Amino acid sequence: MNHNYSTFARTLKQDQKKLHQREKINVKFSQKKVTFAETPLFFPEGYEQLFLALYFVTLPYIIGIIFLFFFIAKGKGSVLMALRDQNFFLVWAIGYEIIAGFIFIWIIKMALGFSKAKKTKPLRY
Repeated sequence: MNHNYSTFARTLKQDQKKLHQREKINVKFSQKKVTFAETPLFFPEGYEQLFLALYFVTLPYIIGIIFLFFFIAKGKGSVLMALRDQNFFLVWAIGYEIIAGFIFIWIIKMALGFSKAKKTKPLRY
């Protein structure tokens, strides 16, 4: 009897997994639920708004500095120090545009992958 129960439990888990995969396929890309838990950034519970604001200010600035260092100053610290008098907002805007471009490419890649997965044959029981 124990063998039948374990076989039944295993079959039930497999069926639930198939059903979950099928539900994922049937959801439109624009209707997917977005949560902070699925993001690659760290959002401590209760401080999501604060960390979102910090990331919004600091990440583009850091990316802008890195871009200036490697592509404008060609990796020379002395040239970067000459550029340090640049406006904070200008450096931030450069970083923001770089991040926005990468996010835009990532969204397109996800949408194409999602539509490709939807065109595959649905799972059968």
